[in-house]
Amino acid sequence: MNFARCFATSLCFTAAVTALPGCSSKSSTAATGDASTPATSSTPGFDASAVAELKAKHVDKYVGKASLDKTSANAVGDTVYNFDPSEGPICYLGASYNVVVHDAGSENLLIFLQGGGACWQTLCSATSTAETTIPKTGILSEDPSTNVVGDWNVVYAPYCDGSVFSGDNDTKSNMDGTAWHFHGLANLSAAIDVAKKAYPNPKRILLAGTSGGGYGTLIGTGLVRLAYPHTQVDVFNDAGLGLSNPNDPAMLSTIKADWKFDQFIPDSCTECQTGEQTAIIGWGLAADPTLRVSGFSSYGDAIIGGYFLKLMPADFKPLLLGETGKVHDAYPTRFERFFIDGTQHTVLLSGTGVTYTTDVNGISVEEWTRKMLAGDKGWVDQLQTGDGG
Repeated sequence: MNFARCFATSLCFTAAVTALPGCSSKSSTAATGDASTPATSSTPGFDASAVAELKAKHVDKYVGKASLDKTSANAVGDTVYNFDPSEGPICYLGASYNVVVHDAGSENLLIFLQGGGACWQTLCSATSTAETTIPKTGILSEDPSTNVVGDWNVVYAPYCDGSVFSGDNDTKSNMDGTAWHFHGLANLSAAIDVAKKAYPNPKRILLAGTSGGGYGTLIGTGLVRLAYPHTQVDVFNDAGLGLSNPNDPAMLSTIKADWKFDQFIPDSCTECQTGEQTAIIGWGLAADPTLRVSGFSSYGDAIIGGYFLKLMPADFKPLLLGETGKVHDAYPTRFERFFIDGTQHTVLLSGTGVTYTTDVNGISVEEWTRKMLAGDKGWVDQLQTGDGG
């Protein structure tokens, strides 16, 4: 199917989010079961009150609103969807935004949110242009023998909004007057529009994000669920677990003022209003009894904990374990953590240190992800012991 041709018939996406049911399996899989078959006895989906709450908060305000400027094929044949900056999707310094699709002819869909820093008045270090190619490594490798989702369709959302896919504000730098367009939600919505148009009824979805993209899965889970009301959705949050510095409340206040993401926080997530955003993971798990979420971090993450939050490893580790522990204690079989010693930042895209396929305590992140998708009871907390970096 030529998805670019499908888009060419209508440059403006459909504004309505329709309730197209996904494929729900009511049978569980064995320990070595097929990862394409969700192991659940419940119908996937948020409950009615959660859906109503998200809509009341206008989380879907940009769904169907972006205009497609053009499509093109990149060097490896993946389709690049370019958006008109005047319609909402835009990089934070004004460059145009695009989304990349790899069509593998699969029933299943990986929606991947790229990372790349963040920007607010007191600290600005973020990617400012959108990539047009998918890095074919780690969880984005096309080899299913080393990547459980290697043969899935991929919608790749590049990161360049500076606001971890959640911002909704235009402002200026107090330092030099540079215009900042924190259109994270509009960019994420454009990616979901692409996904919905290209793959309206996948069998199942894995929403994954790394670093800023990991933070993006917090709001992205709700947005994906609104677009795909009854499709099995699993989430992998790689080093973006919603933490902020509890000793510097001014930092979070500044970020809220610059990005205005807090307007989308559900009222019923009371802890999210003033505390750590990790609690939004628990809100999603409460709303959907089939949702599963994996979280990765090191105990001394040098980027999130050190550079952005200004925390020493000895302070970051208890914050990480404490906040994620609240969610795990409440949902011990549907929120699991893969935490390692040291200061490594992310894991889903192969690099130095522990990679997607490196064994830690006898299991790799890839194998652990495979277990989550298969509904294997071996998908449990993997908390490496040590001094935490």
